[in-house]
Amino acid sequence: MKRLLRWLFNLAAGVSLTLFVLIGVFWVRSYWIGDAIEFRRCSQLPRFTQYETCSLRQAYGTVQLNYQLTGQAFILRKKFVPGLSLEHSEPQQGAVRIYTPIWGTHSLNPQSTSGWYVVLPDWILLIVFGVMPAIAGMLWRRDWSRKRHGQCLHCGYDLRASPGRCPECGAISTAVATSAK
Repeated sequence: MKRLLRWLFNLAAGVSLTLFVLIGVFWVRSYWIGDAIEFRRCSQLPRFTQYETCSLRQAYGTVQLNYQLTGQAFILRKKFVPGLSLEHSEPQQGAVRIYTPIWGTHSLNPQSTSGWYVVLPDWILLIVFGVMPAIAGMLWRRDWSRKRHGQCLHCGYDLRASPGRCPECGAISTAVATSAK
């Protein structure tokens, strides 16, 4: 069970490290090129058509997640194409730079449009996705150091005098465990 948990933790740390690197690359890139991914869908309701838009945008070191629900009267003024779209553009000059998280709801008119949004600076995402790889690195370093100095991997007791089993916690030492396999 411990091996499975350690394996799952290492897998999660690997995914987190990948996200950490990707967010770092996109953070630097966001000052020159803005990215947007949008998913649009329309639903036929009994009296009118309802349009949904979910978007993820990045520019000037921030990530914005936006969900919008729009009625038919409002959408007639704009072109609405259902499906997934990917856009690249230059960030707007003079755009407001955000250094703290922002969230809220927006509603122009309850019958026309409503939704919610979250805006996060990229440094917050880097901290969130950097914690797990840092912990995994510290655990790996601790195990490597204990193995190198002849200590028990579980409790750190010096096993040079008793190489078979740890007298402190009773764990089988790695030298005996690997030779028994």
